[in-house]
Amino acid sequence: IGPVYLMSAENREHPLKARYSLWIAPRSFAGAYQAQLTHLATFSTVESFWRHWSWTIRPSEIGFNCDLHLFRDRIRPIWEDDNNVNGGKWEIHLRKGIASRCFEDVILAVLGDQFRVGDEICGVVVSIKSHEDMLSIWNRSAHDQDVISSIRDTLKQILNIPSNQALQYHVHSEKMAAMQQQQ
Repeated sequence: IGPVYLMSAENREHPLKARYSLWIAPRSFAGAYQAQLTHLATFSTVESFWRHWSWTIRPSEIGFNCDLHLFRDRIRPIWEDDNNVNGGKWEIHLRKGIASRCFEDVILAVLGDQFRVGDEICGVVVSIKSHEDMLSIWNRSAHDQDVISSIRDTLKQILNIPSNQALQYHVHSEKMAAMQQQQ
C-alpha cells in the first residue's frame, strides 16, 4: 500500500489553470464603460466557480443593455487593457432566449481548457440587447491566424454551429480607432 496523504479542505478543491473574474456592466450611454464595470467575484477552483455561478443572475434574466463577462483575473474586460489591446474577438449574434445556455457552454469550455490555445483567451462576454444578444470570445493576438482559426473552429463545435456559417472577427485596435474618429 502506498503512502497515505492527509488532505486539507483547500486540497480537496480542483484548481483551474488560471484565476478568473466575473464582471457585469450596464450598457448606458450616459457614462464611460470602464466606470460602469462592476467586479462580482474571483475564483481559481472548479468548486469556487460553481459557488459563485450558482448565485449569479443568468443572462436571460438580466434586463437588456447589459454585459456579463468572464475574464482571466487581472485582465479588465475593456479594449484598452494591456492584455487586450493587441487582440480581437469572435462575435456571434444570438436570437433571444439562448444566451444563457450559450454563455455557460462557452465559459465552461474556457475554464476546462477546451480551446487548447494556451493563455491566448482573455475572456468571454455576453451582451444582452433589446432585439438580439451577442456572445464574444476575446483573445490576445489579433494577427495570429492559426490561433484565431482554432478559436473559431472550437467555438463552432461547442455551440454546434454549422461549419459553413460565418462568424465575425473584430480587431480591438481597429474598433478603438473607429471610435476615436467618431468623436
